[in-house]
This record gives sequence, structure tokens and C-alpha cells, in this order.
Amino acid sequence: MRKKFIFSSTLPVYTEASRHSIYCSNLKTTISSGTKNQLIERLKNFKLKKLIDLRVVEWIWAAAWMPWIIIFLAYSVSLLFYPYDWEPGEGSKILYAQRIVQGEPLYGTNAEFPMLGNCYPPVYPLAVAPLVALFGPHMWTGRLISLLAILSIMFGIYRVTRELIGSRSWAIVAVACFVFPAPLASWYPLARMDSLCSALLFWAAFAVFRDRGDTLKWTITAAVLSVLALYTKQTAVFVTAFLAVYYAGYRQWRKLGVYSATVFGAGIVLFTLFQLLSGNWFYVNLFAENTERVFFFQRYLMFFGWLFSLNSWVWIFSVTALMWHFFFRRFTVWHFYAIGGLINALLIGANGSGYNYFITFWSALSLLCPQGLAFMESYYFPNWLEKKNLFKLLLSLMLLFVMSINGSGGRIGLVYRDTLLSFIPSKSDRIAMRRIEEAIAQTEGDIFVDRLPGITVRYDKSQYYMEPAFIQELYHAGRWNPQPFEDMIAQKKFSTIFLLTESLVPSPVRAAVERNYSLTRRLKIPTFEVWRERFLLVFENPDKKKARILRKSNL
Repeated sequence: MRKKFIFSSTLPVYTEASRHSIYCSNLKTTISSGTKNQLIERLKNFKLKKLIDLRVVEWIWAAAWMPWIIIFLAYSVSLLFYPYDWEPGEGSKILYAQRIVQGEPLYGTNAEFPMLGNCYPPVYPLAVAPLVALFGPHMWTGRLISLLAILSIMFGIYRVTRELIGSRSWAIVAVACFVFPAPLASWYPLARMDSLCSALLFWAAFAVFRDRGDTLKWTITAAVLSVLALYTKQTAVFVTAFLAVYYAGYRQWRKLGVYSATVFGAGIVLFTLFQLLSGNWFYVNLFAENTERVFFFQRYLMFFGWLFSLNSWVWIFSVTALMWHFFFRRFTVWHFYAIGGLINALLIGANGSGYNYFITFWSALSLLCPQGLAFMESYYFPNWLEKKNLFKLLLSLMLLFVMSINGSGGRIGLVYRDTLLSFIPSKSDRIAMRRIEEAIAQTEGDIFVDRLPGITVRYDKSQYYMEPAFIQELYHAGRWNPQPFEDMIAQKKFSTIFLLTESLVPSPVRAAVERNYSLTRRLKIPTFEVWRERFLLVFENPDKKKARILRKSNL
């Protein structure tokens, strides 16, 4: 039995359900005036019970959501076989893993090459390094780690939902809700540390969820997973802090002390170790230089507007569950997990952030949404003989089914344009990236690449690499001097320079390239510019959509 929560007064405190305690039954008992046995007796007299069984309705809802799980798996598998960078930040993570295999440092000065701009802890590249050592620096090595992490979250969501609600079909709905939003789910299997960090945080919260009785094994497990999450990505600090608040709220001071001591103790030991191994650059790269990020209010409107407008039904049912829990003071660790995830999502305003900042928060909403649906279902279930309530239930079922097969949230029917199927790399994507790969492979001498370092890693041409977004922030903060790099460009140090059309390199660097090199080629998808010493200009004709060569030369 849980101790009374510190914020509760006279209302009963929620006891986390065991496998034999079904969430929906508790809801029905709460809403109806009789006990569960009395409700069952009343249901025996319902004529429609044989015609419309509750379990049948649940499985219809689950069947409507199953395609989204299949689509996500198809997208993830297709990405494993795509050998190029699908997101500009992927290749640098493979580069970090290769540097670990080669015994080279991950952290150092950004005043000279390679300008890694590594502002992340080393757990993710350490996890990818064994695969890189065995199979080489391929993109699928990092994506496989991320996919396994996401699959573990999906399994955890299924298990927790089934335990809380007591229904396999609602558990399937929860998993499908997690992979439903295409722009967010497209980040899940990428070769980045976000999915691994979210998985470690989820299972840390699960360990706290399992932490019953006087034993400390689950407390220590949660603390160890929290430390690993912190050294995967710094933003894990928010969920880690609210797990401690959960222990404090239930006045479990002994477990709070063990959890806090383990997190602080292990965290300090690892920080000291990494600081010594990096020659004191670990703190500089992760904290001193990583606080110069610029926030834009428009990003909050864009990302949160998308999250609510296209997925408003998730918010509605999640808030319904939260209101019911708050009214009866039935707080669980997942509420605190959601708060930590929400604070993490508030960092979306920072320049360079993306949908990956919502992964933890969305996993929490995926747990709450089916509980709100179960609440609605149990509210109408005792009144099925009334035609208006039966109509409302069937209407809700129809709307949920339409939304589950609708990728955009605003169209009716089997619309896949805005689903993950549209994110699968196409043949044109492969052809465009193959051209970039051929250009890099055939180039003699030193090259400089702005982003997409995954190809350069495979051809061992990543020694002149710059993380442009990070360097740009340092430049605007006055912490990076572009003059040495400008001198290298003026001296024609590089035989070829590859820049994104909308490059994030600081403006003095871009200007130096334009002064000393000629644009010889422009590639599409992604829009890449190839700059070389020999004068050859190729530009796109907007009318005929052709490329006109002004002067021939060997590429």
C-alpha cells in the first residue's frame, strides 16, 4: 500500500493497480451506485449485451489502430537499408562512434579541425561503437540502436497500459498512439541519441512504478537508468528530478535518499572520469559552450500548434484522464514522468531543436489517452439500452476509426500522404545521395563538408568536419573566431567544398568560399552546392527546368 501523497487531504490515495485490478472496472464501480457484482447482475438483463459485447468494441478500436504500428515498422526497416544521412545530425553520431573505435577524442577545441561541436554525453556513441567496430561506420548501426530503444518503449507502453486498464486492446491503442504522429515518429529510428535517452527514462520511471514494498532493488535500478539517461542527453535531468519529487511526495524518504545518493554519486564519478579523459574539454563542450542557444517564440507556436491541431483528440482524452485522477488524488509516477517530459518539450524554442524534443512527453500522453478513452467507454457502458447513449458510443467509435486511418487529422478515408509512408526514402532520394557520394569518392585531396558527414566517414574524409549549427551559435556569441578558417580557404587548402544551399556556416566563412571558389555544381534533394577551384558554373533554369553549362570542365 502506498503512503498518502503529501498533496492529498481527505480523499483516498490511489494504490497502483495490480494485475488482478482492472482499471475499467474501477471506473464503472465509481460511476454507478452499486458495487461491481451488482453491476454485473444488471448487465445480465441487458438484451443488447449479446448483440454488442464490450470486448468486441474494444478489439474493433484496436484493429483500427494496428495499421499504424505496421506502417511504423515498415518505415523503420526501410530506413535501416538506406545507407545515407536521412537527417543532417545523423552522420556526426556515427563519426563519434568511429572516433571511439579509433581511440580518438570526442571532445576538444572548436578553434581547429575537426570542429566536432560535440555537445552531447558519450553513452550513445559508446553503444554504437561495438557495431561500428564489427561492421564499419554505416548508418544502420546507429539506427538499429535507436530502433531497439523505441521498440522497448512500445513494449513498455503496452505492458503499463495493460496493467493499469486490464485490457490488451487498449494497450494496442496506446502503442499505436505513440507511433501515430508521422512528423514525430519519423525521428524515432534515426541515428541520434534521443530515442535511447527516452527509452532509459521510460524504464527508469517503470522501475519506480514497480517500486513497492521495502526492497531497494527497483530504486537502485531506477537511479542507474536515470544516470545513463543523463549521460545520453542532458535534458534527461527534468524527468530524473521529478522521479525524486515522486518519492518525496509519498514521503518515502529512505528510497528518496537512496535514489538521490545513487544519481549524484554515480553522476559525479562519471563526470570526473570523462573530464579527465577529455583533458577538461568535457565540461567546456557540454555546458560552457552549450548555453549560447537562441530561443524563438515562433517555434513554440509552430511545434505545439502542430501537436495540438493535428492530434487534438489525444490531448482531449489525456486531459480527461488527468482530471479524473486529480479529482480522486490518484497520482502515479507517470504523472510526474509527463511533467518532466513537458518541461523537456518546452526547449523546442531553441534554435536547432526538432520534433525529437517531444518523444518523452508523447510517450506519457500515449499512456494517458487510453485511460481517458476507457473512462468514456465505462461512462456509456451501463446505459446501452438507451438509444441516445448507444448512438453516442457508436458515433465515438466511428470517429475514432476515421481518425485512426486518417494521416492528416483533417481528411476522411484512407489518406496516407501525411503518414510515415511518405517519409520512406524514395528512389529519387537514393539517386541524389548517390551523386553526392560519387562526387566525394572521386575527389582527390582534402574536402570540407557542411553537414551530411555520414558519407565522408565511410571514405575516411571527415578530418575537415564542422558542426555548422553549433559553430554558428558560438560565432554569434563571440566565442568562435572564423579568421583561421578563412585563411585556410584563401590558401586553397581544400580541393572541393560541399555546402548545403541554406548553409548554417557563419556568414564570414560563406563569404570566403564565394570569394575563393567557384560554384561548379548544384545538386537536388538535398540541395547541395559543390565549390571547386576551376571555374565551371551550373545553374537551374526555372523555365525549362534544365541545367545550362557555361564552361565545360572535368568534374
